[in-house]
Amino acid sequence: MSKYSIKDLERLSGIKAHTIRIWEQRYRLIKPHRTHSNIRYYDESELKRLLDIALLNKNGYKISKIATFCEHCISHLLSGIATNESDIGQHDELMIIMVTMDEEKFHSTIDSKIKENGFIHVLEYMIVPFLEKINFIRLTGTINTVHENFIINLIRQKIVAATDKIKRKQSGKPGFLLFLPEGESHELILLIMQFLLRSKAYKTYYLGQNTSLYDVEQAYKLVKPDYIYTILSERFTGQPIGSYIDELNRCCPQSVLLLSGYQLNVLNIPSGNKFKTLNSFAEAISFLDELSKNSISK
Repeated sequence: MSKYSIKDLERLSGIKAHTIRIWEQRYRLIKPHRTHSNIRYYDESELKRLLDIALLNKNGYKISKIATFCEHCISHLLSGIATNESDIGQHDELMIIMVTMDEEKFHSTIDSKIKENGFIHVLEYMIVPFLEKINFIRLTGTINTVHENFIINLIRQKIVAATDKIKRKQSGKPGFLLFLPEGESHELILLIMQFLLRSKAYKTYYLGQNTSLYDVEQAYKLVKPDYIYTILSERFTGQPIGSYIDELNRCCPQSVLLLSGYQLNVLNIPSGNKFKTLNSFAEAISFLDELSKNSISK
């Protein structure tokens, strides 16, 4: 059983520690445990309850009212939130699913949203914000690896399944080579980019994670992609970013590089003539929309 400090709860829920203490003391909404040395801590049941309460609060329920609800009432209200049209707190619901490791709830929630709004909407308003949140939490060391692996693998399954459903078309549109550098293992954003490209009928060549520059160069010679997309996250430490980009340009001189990732944001590397940075999901969508318009006009 994992143990969480009040600061951990703040990071995971987005609720300030001061507010959590008020909810605890005034409304008795959660109850901390104490170690033998009298240090306060919270377990997964308190974390789940706090996430439930935070989600209800974000959807318009006052804390004083929530304090009067029984557990069954809270569960019933949360199921309503999962199926309504509001986008508020959807990624917070994924946090609850992650902590409780509720696979059935994951599938019912995601499938319902896909049916209502389509998979791109689910990516934009649920999955991508959730991934950004757990990426931050991972940097703080708060997240439980078991929980993270559980939810990441479920999300991966959904993205791969959605991509497989797209019929391949011979469109004559530009081709994209996608890969993660050596040492990179978190490929969900790469899979999301492949889905977006396939949904717009672009040809993709997917090399996946832990790909060396030598392998990228060999693939480039074979397929001559118009664009090459990769991610340089906080895990990328192989060499200075500038020299790595120079190496990619040397290996693939006729391709435009599309780069995303934490390292680019931190170093504030601007787009150049031979590469373009895509620092968010919205930027990726905007770029692909503009590319599609240009392709049509030609």
